[in-house]
Amino acid sequence: NSKLYSGVTMLSWRKLPSIPDPIGVAGPFAGVSGDALIVAGGANFPDKMPWEGGKKVWHDTVFVLDATNGQWRTSLKLPRPLGYGVSLTTTEGVLCIGGSDATQHVCEVFLLCWKHGELKSKPLPPLPRPLANSCGAVLGHTVYVAGGTAMPDATNAMKNFWALDFTRPGSKWREL
Repeated sequence: NSKLYSGVTMLSWRKLPSIPDPIGVAGPFAGVSGDALIVAGGANFPDKMPWEGGKKVWHDTVFVLDATNGQWRTSLKLPRPLGYGVSLTTTEGVLCIGGSDATQHVCEVFLLCWKHGELKSKPLPPLPRPLANSCGAVLGHTVYVAGGTAMPDATNAMKNFWALDFTRPGSKWREL
């Protein structure tokens, strides 16, 4: 919600309902599709904190809030536990790019769409190499991904810069 005051746009904020996970998740895929907020995957320490010897657990749960005064839908799942990828809101849905699970980084790319009260997942061309902890941006129908790490034990960032027209059938990632 925004209002214009003396040539300056002022935003007004209000708190949404908390996601149903009592401790939250780090590194989820998040974005908006069909006027619904989607929070998918991620990881946390459900039993005890890491400094207490807790083990990190990756999740496949998808939370969808399709009304700002409604309740989160919680019975939805990703194909497998995943987090720490790039997520970008587009006109087509939420792009989910790369990420990791408990053992590896992945090159998977998919689009999450919320339409008519249903979550749809559409696979897109995979990344040239696995990556997580990266960044990305969308300009028009082209998505750009840069940096990140190639493996869970990596000590250096990658020097990649890739682009994909995610709306053109048959398109592949280009190295820039």
